[in-house]
Amino acid sequence: RAFALTGEKRMGKSTTSAMLTACGARLVADDIAVLNHDTGQFWVQPAYPFMRLAPPAIELTGRSMADTHELLSIGNKRYVPVQPDGESDFPIGPLPLDAIYILSQRGTPDIDISINRLEPNEAARVLNSNGYGKYMMDAAMRRQDFSFFAKFAREKHSRAITRPNDLSRLNELGQMILDDFREIHD
Repeated sequence: RAFALTGEKRMGKSTTSAMLTACGARLVADDIAVLNHDTGQFWVQPAYPFMRLAPPAIELTGRSMADTHELLSIGNKRYVPVQPDGESDFPIGPLPLDAIYILSQRGTPDIDISINRLEPNEAARVLNSNGYGKYMMDAAMRRQDFSFFAKFAREKHSRAITRPNDLSRLNELGQMILDDFREIHD
């Protein structure tokens, strides 16, 4: 079973994913997750076994800069292997997708972390706004994308995450996401 993180650029998706792997979760994809619906199930396709992280996130999650690879893009992010020891249980096939967590803007350092259920209409709107439809698709493809997200929002779990702008609480956030995902299946 899998869940996805989404949010606008620079919301901390990769950093949160790195902390989730440090908390025991398996990473399926970073940056772009390919989702589809087939045989009555939503699926997420595995990508490559690397994350793109900035140096502070690399250090925060206990990884070594020596194990990273330079990215040929704007910014200071680096490719980081999912498993620091080189061993990987990276999935080789699609996994059932049961929930999507949406990272919001970071709040002030004193706010509480919260994970809140989104109503289907709001979830469909937010999920659609975080897809690549507005950049790479024509009108017919965007309608199909919106239809996909609306179906997901009606049938599965969509959560909005509010969190402080405080990297020291990232482990707490990771544990809360994992606990919430476990509750979905209990």
